[in-house]
Amino acid sequence: MDLANNFLIPIALVLGSGIVVLLGIYNVIAGILFLRERIDGRAGFLAKAAWALSGISLGMWCMPCLGTVAALTAVVFARIERGRIYASKAPLASATPVRMARINARWSLVLQAVVYSVIVIGEVMKLVVVSEV
Repeated sequence: MDLANNFLIPIALVLGSGIVVLLGIYNVIAGILFLRERIDGRAGFLAKAAWALSGISLGMWCMPCLGTVAALTAVVFARIERGRIYASKAPLASATPVRMARINARWSLVLQAVVYSVIVIGEVMKLVVVSEV
């Protein structure tokens, strides 16, 4: 009856935490390389805000409601800034934060979808077991 609570949720948490740790290491490396880049101009505000929001959404991946809002906002900011880069209205230095924001936000949304699906599977299994009794 509690297969989802005793089995599926811990597996989702362990895998999700591992992915978040790997993404955190990747963000630190990308941040160091970003600070060492020699590109004219500074990264735009939307690019930095998108990267920050996507990092926040990674930290809240196991809280689907709050994490989803942060991730979707990061995706929107990154998309706007990417359009500004292509239109030559934003400096090229914004490319790295935009890229990292898109990677973080997408993984955050994937992990949140896994959490939602595990919760739904657990509730459906409880209904099936209760209806069989």
